[in-house]
Amino acid sequence: MNDVNISTELDAEGILLARIDMPNRAMNVFSRDLMDALEALITRAQGDEAIRAVVLTSGKPSFLAGADLAMVEAFTERAASTGSPEELHALLGHLGRLFRRLETHPTPFVAAINGLALGGGLELCLACRARIVADDPAIQLGLPEVTLGLLPGAGGTQRLPRLVGAEKGLDMLLTGNPVNPAAALALGLVDEVVPADQLIDAAKARARRSSREQAPWDLEGAEFDSAPFDFSHADAARAAIADAVGISDYQLHHYPAYAAIIDCVVGGWSLPMTEAGEHETRIFVDLMRDPVAGNMVRSLFLNRQKAAKLGLLAD
Repeated sequence: MNDVNISTELDAEGILLARIDMPNRAMNVFSRDLMDALEALITRAQGDEAIRAVVLTSGKPSFLAGADLAMVEAFTERAASTGSPEELHALLGHLGRLFRRLETHPTPFVAAINGLALGGGLELCLACRARIVADDPAIQLGLPEVTLGLLPGAGGTQRLPRLVGAEKGLDMLLTGNPVNPAAALALGLVDEVVPADQLIDAAKARARRSSREQAPWDLEGAEFDSAPFDFSHADAARAAIADAVGISDYQLHHYPAYAAIIDCVVGGWSLPMTEAGEHETRIFVDLMRDPVAGNMVRSLFLNRQKAAKLGLLAD
């Protein structure tokens, strides 16, 4: 089965190579069609015994950026007009639940990151069993949603700080600053950095030995150290985190994404991942209903250069 957005090739060892390559676009971005294609891929991988593992990569120079700007704008308009938080929770939490389904099934997904992975693209990689990235200093890995007045709403606020540590994870979330492959490897954000011409082979090799692995947060008894912050007192933690990252009181009180991201991390830290994801979605819904987020999204339509830099520009 091949979708117009994702082509697949199954090798003799049962490794399914899935290439994301959206037609008529210079860059892959999350659209409704791509979300449907990814869901179909997960369903196929989980129902076909011939598939031992899946390697996700891109058919374009970049891997996958964030959400299509038109879709983000539609979500903010829907959030501003609807009177049903339950409807918004189902809508905005769909991608996160899809990633959780990918993450917890025995069929492992390995991300072969051949180019920039931003926003939802990196969140997809974080849900994969392993992440292999090409050795190219121009590649950027990051979650820039805060610069849009939003937060990573598909598990990014939960997985990133658990993976790289609370201090660096919160810094990346609250500044939106990306890292290159070398820095990502040093942080533990990716598992391997390999020459570009060896990327697929390395990802397949990793996939072969990943079938019995679990995400670190799904291991029995898993605990994560929030140092240098104390998450047991939410208000004190919020102030300490803002001070460490350099967020002013004015920013904290006038740009709700900062407090929302901190509350996602602090409040979800001790929860099992599925519950933590639902916690993130509840805060995401509240943030999307805030007029500040809607105004910032609408401003991107007037600033196409910034939108393109964030990987949100629809071709």
